[in-house]
Amino acid sequence: MTSVRRVTFGLLLCCLPVAAQAQIRGIWEPGAYRELGRLADSSAGLKRLRALGLNTISVVASFRIDDRGRHVFYGKREIVEDIQRYKKHGFSVFLCTSTRSEARAGQTREAALKSYLDVCGVAALEVARMAADHGADYFSPANELEGALQSDVLPARLTSTVAPESPMSKPDAATDRRVELASRWHRELLPKIRKIYKGKLMAKVGQAHPGYRVKGYDYLGFTIDHQYLKQAPFRALVRQNYLHIAQAAKQSGCRWLVGEAYFHHGEPDLQLEAEQSKFLKQMQPYYFHISLEEYLALKGKHRPVGYIFIGYLMRGIEVQGSPSETVLRKYFKRMKKRR
Repeated sequence: MTSVRRVTFGLLLCCLPVAAQAQIRGIWEPGAYRELGRLADSSAGLKRLRALGLNTISVVASFRIDDRGRHVFYGKREIVEDIQRYKKHGFSVFLCTSTRSEARAGQTREAALKSYLDVCGVAALEVARMAADHGADYFSPANELEGALQSDVLPARLTSTVAPESPMSKPDAATDRRVELASRWHRELLPKIRKIYKGKLMAKVGQAHPGYRVKGYDYLGFTIDHQYLKQAPFRALVRQNYLHIAQAAKQSGCRWLVGEAYFHHGEPDLQLEAEQSKFLKQMQPYYFHISLEEYLALKGKHRPVGYIFIGYLMRGIEVQGSPSETVLRKYFKRMKKRR
């Protein structure tokens, strides 16, 4: 085989999706994606990521909505390069569409809602084409869409006006409506996605809620947040979260996973008090330990199939070199044995 043919063959292999992982062990690094890329491209960094037990890297396709209501991606070339980079290094790739923009004002609330959902759908289909063309193994058309549906310019029925008494409180009617609307958006977009992308589909949502219905998707992934809790109440919250998302996945006919374990100790925008940041930094390894211990305790047909954490390098989370890295390595090693 000539060198040109070998290179071409290698590029083709990088663009092919691999078989779905039995257990997704992943990372989500939107705030430090360039740094993660440089780490993966160094032999020492790649060795460290592999030693952590990762088999999946998330690539985020972020877009904004301009003044004319059109989607504009941040760095399409970088998105493609990241997919190719991690495929080349032997990782599965989870490509997720995400927007930093809220719905646009200057129109009726119902019109703003329709416009927002429409542009998110158009952007998602463009990212689905990237996923298909470059061999992303998993794809989500949105990131925590239900959270974006709470806005001052959208219909009041979607806005929660009273904060819950505790993280374990029953969701209010507005939250239920946002979950139902986000579910319907995912279902209605599904046939259009499937005309483009044939790999594994994930609905990546925010908070755990038993009302998600995403029939036709392969996975339902949700976000765990520490909610500033101590160990015992956090464990109770994790158990409730797992129960709720498992119920939603069962009704949707799909598998479920932790799509984002978000255990920050003071991201720059949060402006936490020093004592609170110190507490969260001390608690971070316990948050990982508890959520992964409870994860592995689940058995049976509807047990979880993946755990993706955020912030190996991101400022205010920084798992690298911390006690949390040791905890993750330990549990990811145990996850390797699960089928």
